[in-house]
Amino acid sequence: MNRPDIKLFSTDLDGTILGIVDAVDRFKTAWEQLLPEECPLLVYNSGRRVDDIMTFVTSCELPKPDYVIGGVGSEIYDFKKSEWMSDFHRVLQAGWDYETVKSVTGRIAGIEPQPDEFLHEFKSSWYLYNATTTQLNELRQHLQNAGMETEVVYSSQQDLDVLPALANKGNALKWLCQHLGISLNQCVVAGDTGNDSAMFLVDGVFGIVPGNAQLELVEQLANRKVYHAKQEVADGILEGLSHYGVINAK
Repeated sequence: MNRPDIKLFSTDLDGTILGIVDAVDRFKTAWEQLLPEECPLLVYNSGRRVDDIMTFVTSCELPKPDYVIGGVGSEIYDFKKSEWMSDFHRVLQAGWDYETVKSVTGRIAGIEPQPDEFLHEFKSSWYLYNATTTQLNELRQHLQNAGMETEVVYSSQQDLDVLPALANKGNALKWLCQHLGISLNQCVVAGDTGNDSAMFLVDGVFGIVPGNAQLELVEQLANRKVYHAKQEVADGILEGLSHYGVINAK
């Protein structure tokens, strides 16, 4: 294949990089061995809060990123400058009221709030087990009727996130690339569950799916530029990065 000129790598963490300690070590070693002129920008793009992600970085379990997208695309942090990208956060405020979203979503039968550590002003997160498409569509309609412009993200048959309309992993990535002047066809993304799908569905990006990816994601990726790795978690990501020429296969 004609290998793309990759300038940015955006990856989920849990089940994508994290999951097998030795594989994480192999990813960290391979990434940190890249020469500066060869190394794309590294972006962690996770459902975890940015503060939570930083604990893995500061404990040296993960290579240092350039940017962190947290909260399923509801916050962006510039790691090198140690500052929040407040321009993005201002974009999210239109059509969003946290207390209204909380009130409407909390009326769903069987729903449970996630712990406070997973929440912030642009992320209302819940547990809803084995939700049906009808339930999720009804929630979207109730939120719309309340005047809320939202994104409803459901993954792993339990995790429900209600976010501002422009907040998902893909929109946050698009905003960051535009901010940095990087073309989307110079990006590789990686993920393993349904809440990663927004990254893969950004027009132009290349994708990596590890061997342990959930069917809810794989089914959405027909006709996308995606490499389906045979290996799992971080080893699968290394396999994909080798496929795209970011790292050299050993």
